Amino acid sequence: MSYDLLIYAKRQPKAADFDAFVGARDGFSADGRFKRDGYVLLSHAGGVAAEVDGPNRIEADDVADAANGAIGASGWLVQVSVKPSAEATWPMELATHLARSADGVVYDPQEDLVAWPAGFQPRDADTGEERTTEIELGWFTARPSTDGDLPRNFLRVLSHLAPEATPTRYGGYEPLPFRFEGPNAEEDFVDRWIKEASVGRPMIFWNATRPSFGGSAFMPRPDDEPYASGARDVTGITIRFDGRALARDPQVTERIVELFASMARGLDCVFACGSVHRDLVIRRGRDNADYRTEAGPAPFLDRWVGLPAAPSWLAWFGAPYAELVRDAVRDRITQETDGALFLRLGREPMNADELAEIFPPLPLALIARRTNKPAAWEAGVRFTFAGGPPSQPAEVIPEIAR
Repeated sequence: MSYDLLIYAKRQPKAADFDAFVGARDGFSADGRFKRDGYVLLSHAGGVAAEVDGPNRIEADDVADAANGAIGASGWLVQVSVKPSAEATWPMELATHLARSADGVVYDPQEDLVAWPAGFQPRDADTGEERTTEIELGWFTARPSTDGDLPRNFLRVLSHLAPEATPTRYGGYEPLPFRFEGPNAEEDFVDRWIKEASVGRPMIFWNATRPSFGGSAFMPRPDDEPYASGARDVTGITIRFDGRALARDPQVTERIVELFASMARGLDCVFACGSVHRDLVIRRGRDNADYRTEAGPAPFLDRWVGLPAAPSWLAWFGAPYAELVRDAVRDRITQETDGALFLRLGREPMNADELAEIFPPLPLALIARRTNKPAAWEAGVRFTFAGGPPSQPAEVIPEIAR
């Protein structure tokens, strides 16, 4: 059985990348050269051969509908025709290697879908809108939001592990009035953070550089009395990333995971989670949400109301939750650091459907509830901005050390 794989790329795939793939593996022989408008017959000792045509120049109209948006007005095409076996994995590995090196995708014409990167969604031909997954990292800390060390530590970890997510513009309202620039950029940001933490509805937002969409911090209201329900004061900080960057490059994924854990440690987090939001809208280069866009699973409020009622790809349980959930998550603990439990459920980001069968349910008394409803573990539920995740206080909310 023969089949084809098409690589649509924004940049021209290079001979050096093709040669690096072939040279790193035993048993290959190549007849021809990988060059523009070229042809290579690539044979393997296992008996599988592939005809590699291209790279050839193409226009946007030449791209299959299922891969619309993979290139701009023009780009490059490489066709890999495999025969006679569909059992070998190396043709797909070759196609993925070339696509990754040239900012492209691998299209499977047999299935009429983009086989790599995972989660690719075609651009809408009528509106020009794109949809992508968003990776949201969220950290919850009881440290006082008016303590300048909180934003300083946040910036320190961020600049070391994800400088692209460092604020470019920031403020407590739109349009964002302040720029992160100049020799005093860090202290100016810290000062603004402290000022925003002292107003009636304390929050701060920022833009960043791709693949980060920016972030936000929601802080406790300074003049509020503690909720009678037992909800606790916390500062909730989020950073959002374009999921396409993680899907394309495993090194980006590993760096984001390191950022997640390092930030949770550095901010003494009570809880933290890294989740996948499907169907984020990209319109004119900016991220937007609509009725299909996922939210959660953690409710982002100015008070802590309990653990999320649904799983996340990454999870961090600090004091006092680590001991309260240890038995429930024992078989899924990736790492334990100073009594905090870190869970990573997969090498790649996983959405709610993929997590439904593998994330262990948390004790019901500890998770946030819906209004006038008992606690329920909602594995696999797709929360959207229309309804949102459960956000009413859990039956049990332990004391949180500050």
